[in-house]
Amino acid sequence: MNLKEARIKCGYSKSELAQSLDIQERDINNWENGTTKLNAIQVYALAYILNIDADLLTV
Repeated sequence: MNLKEARIKCGYSKSELAQSLDIQERDINNWENGTTKLNAIQVYALAYILNIDADLLTV
């Protein structure tokens, strides 16, 4: 599941997800568009917030 699918499935807007990670919404945009790659810590933080297995999150 990609980040955008996971975010939408969990009912988060880009703004809400960014706020819960204490980052800018543009960072979410960049991750979803593939402009910026996620590091391992970011993947695990997203997986925790979205309540999914980090191994299932493709970015």
